[in-house]
Amino acid sequence: MESDARNNIVDADKAAGANGPKAARGAASDTDILSNAPSLMKGSSSKRVAFFDNAKGMLILLVVIGHLLTFMPNNSSALTSTATIWIYSFHMPLFLFIGGIFASKSYNERNEYRGENFLFYMALCLIFVLLSLVATVAMGGDEGFNFFNQANSPWYLWVMAIYVLLVPLFSRIKAGVMLPILIAIALCSGFWLNSDNRTLFACAKLIVYCPIFAAGCYIGLPRAMRIQERLFGSNKVWIVRIAALAVLVAWFVFLYQLDPEKAIVFKRMSTAWNEFDIMADSLGGSAWLFIALRLGFYVWSAAIGIAFMLIAPKSRCFLSRWGEHSLQIYILHIIVIRIMSHCGLFEYLLGLSHWMILYPFVLGVLLTALIGAPKFLQTWADALKGLCKKAVRTEAR
Repeated sequence: MESDARNNIVDADKAAGANGPKAARGAASDTDILSNAPSLMKGSSSKRVAFFDNAKGMLILLVVIGHLLTFMPNNSSALTSTATIWIYSFHMPLFLFIGGIFASKSYNERNEYRGENFLFYMALCLIFVLLSLVATVAMGGDEGFNFFNQANSPWYLWVMAIYVLLVPLFSRIKAGVMLPILIAIALCSGFWLNSDNRTLFACAKLIVYCPIFAAGCYIGLPRAMRIQERLFGSNKVWIVRIAALAVLVAWFVFLYQLDPEKAIVFKRMSTAWNEFDIMADSLGGSAWLFIALRLGFYVWSAAIGIAFMLIAPKSRCFLSRWGEHSLQIYILHIIVIRIMSHCGLFEYLLGLSHWMILYPFVLGVLLTALIGAPKFLQTWADALKGLCKKAVRTEAR
């Protein structure tokens, strides 16, 4: 399978010719949108890039563990609080970067924009919001319905829907022009975003993460696969993996030894909850330090994200299934975690033993495996994708 994938990547790269999003049009013919992973052979969804599926499988596991840590009562131990910041410092930026790499799915082989991708993400976002609303009401909560105020987990689907609309723009403007503009907008956003407007249309995350998604678009699948082949084609690949693992461990140790009030700054920057008026006191009122930290976010998220991808297995394994079903895990796990929290499960576990502070890591693996296993959810998602295609074609006529 890897040999076939390698050959098809080479063919796709030759067909693409140039670099960037424009070059990637049609390079991967059809895409399994549920997992943002491409089919490498025209008209087939059976050939997948195991490396990216594995990376996404590892990332979705971190998403689940991260939310378990967030819902953990009295998450004050040095280990769990550092693990939370470590996860949030790179996992969603890396998810969006990989989504950008596969953004060529927004075009078909005739370079025509595929609007069904936008509809699909919006439909999933609406379903997610409705499921969350039902779960909240069922647990006795009182949560109003506001589709355009994306403060919680559905934000990722909303942001991806908007980003796929921007792919035509990225394909027409060179990376050397577009990326500095996007970064400049992101740097300035912290000065006008506040608690009243940051969640409207998920604008804080939409703006801050846009350069990362765009960078993935400009790299594109053919170039990403060439880089991956060079790194893992060497006989000294084990040196690369050990170095990457050392970077990840060093980052954890760095966050662990920081004062908690300083360490939390990294999480705020990485999750776009970082208005200057909130962070001014901890930064001594320095706007320049605020800007430097925002630039630093792009540097550290890139470095840690690359290191994380380098430890992903190249061949298909159990992580591949999690990567293929990453969105069904993303949508369902948070509802399950909220139900567990409402039932008092987490308090009960912590009361059993002091070792139970490790339950988010064990339970995270179990939840990811259980929610990622069912195949019928993939079938349902394919049916939804088909409806979105049909709606776009009907509109085009």
